[in-house]
Amino acid sequence: MSIIRKMNFRSCIDVGCGYGYMIQPLLEEGKIVSACDLSPLLIERNKKMFPGVHFETLDISSGSYSGGARFDMVICGDVLESAKNWRQAFDNLCAMSRRYVLITVPSGKMHKFLEARGHLRNFRKEDFEGPLRENDMKLLFSRYWGFPVHTLYLTMGNILGFANVSKKFLKKYGVFQKWVSAILYMLSFLNYPFDVGEILVLLAEKKSIRFPAALEKEI
Repeated sequence: MSIIRKMNFRSCIDVGCGYGYMIQPLLEEGKIVSACDLSPLLIERNKKMFPGVHFETLDISSGSYSGGARFDMVICGDVLESAKNWRQAFDNLCAMSRRYVLITVPSGKMHKFLEARGHLRNFRKEDFEGPLRENDMKLLFSRYWGFPVHTLYLTMGNILGFANVSKKFLKKYGVFQKWVSAILYMLSFLNYPFDVGEILVLLAEKKSIRFPAALEKEI
């Protein structure tokens, strides 16, 4: 949110919104929020939690938001690593953006317990140079993040065999799993605030910014 608060935009979409952790902070910032996720169950749950937000079930690898809707800011956290065709997914994110695209993806070594959670790949900054250029985007900000808490979590995952734990989380995401996830999320704010870690954060902007025309669909 520290990056988002510095940007001037009105409408945004959270792609791969999950349980909607980003939605309430965005609403509190006064943004017009839409969201999508691959899971119909999560979408139905979120519709009840956030009645003023437009939700849609969407596989970002195969399409964009309905009606060709575009947004000032497209946010996509921890999604591309699980996409079967990450390049097409990234192209779709850029196509949905009127101005900004903000993404986070895992970087560094691929860990076994992350593979058990459906991760297909990790990324480097260099992986996005071509895709950004081809989508007429310029990079505004990039940083590796996650040291020391997230890095320690990954290291301990390999030592303790978190692959089995991850499978249990995937089978049943109950009260215990939610508490553990919430604790890990809060601890993540203790990470070192410089360019170190196994999470890659990228913020890009359209080189030629197009504001909505009278007939252009905007949610």
